[in-house]
Amino acid sequence: MQIKTFVRFKYTIVLDKRRKLQSGKYPIKVNIHSYADNKNHYVSIPSLFTKNGKLEFSCENQKEFDSVWTNRHKKDSFGNVIGETTVYGEKLELRNALKIQNDRLIALMEDTSLLTLAEVKDWIKNWDAKEYEIDKTFTNLWFAFAEYITKLNEEERYKYATSMGSTIKKLTEFVGIESNLQKLRIYRDVADLSITDIDVDFMNAFEAFMFKQGRSKATVGVYARNIRTIWNDLYESHSKYPFGKGGYVIPEGARKNQGLSKADIKKIVDFSSDNEYLQTARDYFLFCFYNGGMNIKDVLHLKKGQKEFKRLKSIRTAKKEVIIPLVFNKITNDIIDRRTGKGSYLFDVIKDGDDAKTRQNKVDALNRALRPQLHKLSDLLELEYKITPNWSRHSSTTILFEEGISLKAISEGLGHTTLNQTEGYINTMIDKERPKIEKALSFDEDDSEK
Repeated sequence: MQIKTFVRFKYTIVLDKRRKLQSGKYPIKVNIHSYADNKNHYVSIPSLFTKNGKLEFSCENQKEFDSVWTNRHKKDSFGNVIGETTVYGEKLELRNALKIQNDRLIALMEDTSLLTLAEVKDWIKNWDAKEYEIDKTFTNLWFAFAEYITKLNEEERYKYATSMGSTIKKLTEFVGIESNLQKLRIYRDVADLSITDIDVDFMNAFEAFMFKQGRSKATVGVYARNIRTIWNDLYESHSKYPFGKGGYVIPEGARKNQGLSKADIKKIVDFSSDNEYLQTARDYFLFCFYNGGMNIKDVLHLKKGQKEFKRLKSIRTAKKEVIIPLVFNKITNDIIDRRTGKGSYLFDVIKDGDDAKTRQNKVDALNRALRPQLHKLSDLLELEYKITPNWSRHSSTTILFEEGISLKAISEGLGHTTLNQTEGYINTMIDKERPKIEKALSFDEDDSEK
């Protein structure tokens, strides 16, 4: 469900110091600004009943209110929220109660069915009785993920759906540890968690949890981007959105220079074996290499007679259509002769009657099979690195760049829509050239005499 925001009201939780309550304290109220009459309206917050008895929304003075609520966030030197200040006892109980009220107010401000100030006031005063089921259902964390995964499967995006499923499993593991939620001051049942519970503090704690398990930055980044996708699918904007400016920063794994030298590629070209597994790995790697690092999914979906292709990965995301010509030379033609099938597909893996799920399963199976065989091939040929299928793309890019081919031509061969994408492959070459760079910048006498 897409929750759209049409702002009729905005709110602030404030300490109303105009008149004291019978307790001698000042009441905490909601100050609602209505854009209809351009006026502010104070709305009282009903008392709550907790395990310690009746909780009154009030404070002794402004200083106490600021410590409980206004100044609760701790920030680093850049202004990023990094946690909350510590309060104890009644102050902690009051802060938690205010956070519940704040979540409710966020939902109310985004509910386009509430047209008048009177309706908003009624919800604030009678929330528990009304049970705001719409927000509870459609922003429920587990429901939101399940709906999105269903949509991905319907669109035949099975690999992405699997990735989303892995994210759910890891989130379930994290929130299943009671102390994790306690530290985040989340006191609702796990089954009732909302996507809005995943704020900056949650993401930082979730990241630390995964790093402690030995997960890489790249893996953590995948999970974080999946969570961001669900947030973006539900909300156009939200005050608790964790990924905006000054919010949680998604970690990125360091790029590696995954490009073989021209000499190593020549070793693979010259290789031939009676071992069908090694020969298969060699053939698919080289076919991908000569076609700009084409991925296995695109290779297996090629049809006989096809002269060009569109990267399946880019069809939904690219702003403009990118068509890449296929390369047919002696090496790729020999590979096709060995691997071609009887049906309409160029390679004998996917069959004409296969549905989308079966096709994806066959792609995944071949990718899994190629990896260990390419490792064996690397050892056998004494290559500099243990290669995997994606090395074909980086190797092709690296060699073309070193041979002086223009960045624009390389970019078009890769199917990129911007040069920035291509530069991501090229700029990692600094690691390979680091010793030469250091030597060039060295002014040691010993070096100058050599």
